[in-house]
Amino acid sequence: MDFVADLARQMCAVTIDDLPAKTLEHAKMTVASSLAAAVAARSSEPVMIVRRLITERAAPGPASVWFAGMSGLPIVDAARLNHMAADESMADDSALMNGSHLGSAVTAAAFAAAESTGASGAAMLTAVVVGYEAAVRLGRAEAELRAERHAHVSGLNAFGAAVASAYLLGSGPDRTAHAITLAATGAAGIDRVSTTPVRSYQAGTAVAAGIDAALTAHHGYRTTPAVLDRYLDLITFSGERTGRELPGDAEPGAGWAIDSELIIKLRPGAFLFGSAVEAAIRVATAYDLTPQTMDRVVVRGHRFAAEDPAARPPGSGSLSYYVASALVRRSFRWDHFSAAAGDADLIAAVRESVVIEPVPAAQAPGAWGWAAEVIVTDRTGTSWRAVVDLPPGAVVAGVDWAVVDDKVHELMIGAEIGTDLIGQFLDQVKDLETAASMNDLARIIK
Repeated sequence: MDFVADLARQMCAVTIDDLPAKTLEHAKMTVASSLAAAVAARSSEPVMIVRRLITERAAPGPASVWFAGMSGLPIVDAARLNHMAADESMADDSALMNGSHLGSAVTAAAFAAAESTGASGAAMLTAVVVGYEAAVRLGRAEAELRAERHAHVSGLNAFGAAVASAYLLGSGPDRTAHAITLAATGAAGIDRVSTTPVRSYQAGTAVAAGIDAALTAHHGYRTTPAVLDRYLDLITFSGERTGRELPGDAEPGAGWAIDSELIIKLRPGAFLFGSAVEAAIRVATAYDLTPQTMDRVVVRGHRFAAEDPAARPPGSGSLSYYVASALVRRSFRWDHFSAAAGDADLIAAVRESVVIEPVPAAQAPGAWGWAAEVIVTDRTGTSWRAVVDLPPGAVVAGVDWAVVDDKVHELMIGAEIGTDLIGQFLDQVKDLETAASMNDLARIIK
């Protein structure tokens, strides 16, 4: 079990003193963003159904559900509900490597575990970083296998939640290694449900599985070392090596995954479409384009899939819908999917003119694999274009607190949270590394 043992050893050795200032800021940003995302969907029907079920059967515990007036829950149930709500809102963060919502997953797990153990804010933030790191490394290791197995990236939530929880439980390297291996059995999910209500259910379930794995291992459950090697297709069931090599990773500190992978989502919906939406807004605004004059819209990118004009996906899963909406409204705000608007016919008309052109990586626009180019041609044959390299909110390109503050305020005000309480919440999160425990923040968000 060298791979998982080395990973567990490295993660357990990390302290807050090992984390650069920017890494801590990114961890705090994902805490703020994740809680705001969860608030936005706290009253949605899927979340309320699971909340009622948990209320009926839950034993007393130390953890709370964010801004829901629910406390005294087991950490597994609280974390499951919190991450499910964040995912349901389509406002939680993403990871550049595969779109997984690791930040809100490890935040939900670390928050609940910190409430249980009385951990400091510094320890909780460190758990967020190491949980994120472990999930990214495991995600890279299994990347080639995931598509073959039609597995959803939400399964990585289980790994991140297991490591974050084990860190705060003080499990140590050996039990953390067993927690990771146990989490592999709960790292499930179907990749075809991304645009259905099942998405948030399986996201929350994966976090619960990860925490349960950490608790089980912490209480002494030992695993078979070959389980994870088999999962990663490193050995056969007879114990022979398959010859598959894992991507190399440096020791922690050479560059934290949360500093390169994290995207603080600044618009609702699929982060995959973020660069294209931003390019559409820019080209429409810069050249004052109106829907009535648009004849053809081409969207080019390496990560995009062509759409059949006769059978386009539903709005929340359709790049043509996102781009058409951005061109018509010159914006894509948090209330986009819920706000009443009189431009549905205009959006539908522009959407009919949108053509998605997937391109090989070598021909992709921009400097990053997530870049998008939007070309708008009007009825005179004149064309305008814009290229955006990264989805807005990608921390590798730089994100400051001003945009995170705006997101938190807009989502929380929309959920009828008062501005004074929002201000107190943000103040607590921004100074979280100085907090002796999570008690003060927990009181604000209950």
